[in-house]
Amino acid sequence: MTPRFAIHASRAPGGGPPPHIHHVEDETFHMLEGSFTFQAGGQRINAKPGDLIHIPRGTVHSLKNEGTVRARAVIIISPAGPTGLLPFGNPAATGPSQCGASPRLR
Repeated sequence: MTPRFAIHASRAPGGGPPPHIHHVEDETFHMLEGSFTFQAGGQRINAKPGDLIHIPRGTVHSLKNEGTVRARAVIIISPAGPTGLLPFGNPAATGPSQCGASPRLR
C-alpha cells in the first residue's frame, strides 16, 4: 500500500499558490467549504464543496480562491514523505506537464 499524507488547507479570498509542479507526489483535494478555481493540465476547474480533484504528479497546476468566503479543503498527498514537497511545490519553470496526465474531477 502506498503511504499517504493528508493536510488541511484554508485560503482567504484571493489566496492560493502560484503555478507549480510536484515531480514525485500526486495531490487530491477534497473540497470542504468555499470554492477553489484550479488551473491544471490546460484545464480550468471550478471546485465546490463535496468535489474531489486529483492532480497527477508532473502536472503544472495552481489554485485560487476566487470566491468571497474562506475556502477549505483536505489535501491527500501520495506518496507521503519528504520527497521534495515544498510549501508551494517547485516553480513551474519547466512549462507544461511532460507526462500527458490530466486532472480529474471525481
